Amino acid sequence: MRDYQKSKVYKWENKVVGPWDSQLLTDNDEIQDFINFVWVNEGFQNPPRVKDARKNSRTATGSRTEVVFPPESKKRWIILHELSHSLNRIGYVECDRHGPNFVKIYVNLLEKHLYMNRLMLLYTLKESKIDIAF
Repeated sequence: MRDYQKSKVYKWENKVVGPWDSQLLTDNDEIQDFINFVWVNEGFQNPPRVKDARKNSRTATGSRTEVVFPPESKKRWIILHELSHSLNRIGYVECDRHGPNFVKIYVNLLEKHLYMNRLMLLYTLKESKIDIAF
C-alpha cells in the first residue's frame, strides 16, 4: 500500500502541531512514563518499550512492541505520532501508515493528551488536504 499522504502529514505537523507543543522529554524513563500513561488511557495493556535510535539515525519509528527515538525527536507530539502507528497496528488488519485511520488515531491522541482543539485540528487537516477516517 502506497503511503500517499506521508509528506502532507509531516508538513501539517510541523506547521500546526510542533509549534503547539515543544516540550522535550529528557530521558527514556520520562518517555516510557508518558507512553505508559497514554497506552493505559487508551484501554490497552503492555505498552511498547522505548529504545534509543541507532547511532546516526534521525528517524523515529513505532511498532506494536517498541518505539525508537533519536535524541532530537523526544517531543511529546512526536511520541504521540509514533504511538499512533503502534495503535494503528492493533486496531486495523492492514496498517495504513499515514492514511485516514492513522490520522484519526493521531488527532484523538493530540486532543486527549496535548489538549489541542479538535475543530482546529480537523480544519487544518482539511485545509492541508489530508484524509481522516470518521
